[in-house]
Amino acid sequence: MVQRDKPQTKMAVTIIAMQQRSIKVPPSPPKLPLIGHLHHLGALPHHSLRALSQTYGIHLYFSGIISKNGQRNHEDTRCCFLQYITTAVKEFLYGGKDVVFAPLGEYWREMRKVCVKDLLSLKRVQSFEFIREEEIANMFNKINQACLMKSDLNLTDLISVIANNIISRVTLGRSLEGKSEGAKLIKEVVEHFGLFCVGDIIPSLGWIDELTGIKNRMRKTSTAMHRLFR
Repeated sequence: MVQRDKPQTKMAVTIIAMQQRSIKVPPSPPKLPLIGHLHHLGALPHHSLRALSQTYGIHLYFSGIISKNGQRNHEDTRCCFLQYITTAVKEFLYGGKDVVFAPLGEYWREMRKVCVKDLLSLKRVQSFEFIREEEIANMFNKINQACLMKSDLNLTDLISVIANNIISRVTLGRSLEGKSEGAKLIKEVVEHFGLFCVGDIIPSLGWIDELTGIKNRMRKTSTAMHRLFR
């Protein structure tokens, strides 16, 4: 009985192997053992992916860990999209306790109520109208002055300053304009959120971020930012 099953088993294995070989996957850049395609991602992963798409097309194959268990795969997907906390979020947003990254639950619902009531309700948005009008008028005055003096003006920086002023006046009750420390910190925080941390992709290799100094720089910037907002 066992001898009769052996040819069938071999045939089944052969068919499965042939089917696996026949599966067509999108083009893939060269990969390395253990880390796969991780080395292709630079400091700005979205820029790296764009550069790769120009070479290999808009559909790329990146090797990764695939869960064989269906239930486990569902949990991994949910964890990835709903509770994915990056190193920057941990350092700057109290471990993801803000309304954006907090896990769904009673805490998140209370945070959402406070946010909607104190910041996003129609009455509150209308009460901040004078702030928006003042800051936009200030922006046009600066543009007008630059035109009269025929001097160069960086619109990107100007719009960024105006947006930061509106947000800081609404949330903190004061403007950070003119405070070089505040403007510098905000710029650093934005840059930190765009940095690539190895531990965000492979948690077991998070120690690499300690060696490169990324985590240490984030901690220093986070401490300075929280001190400024007090």
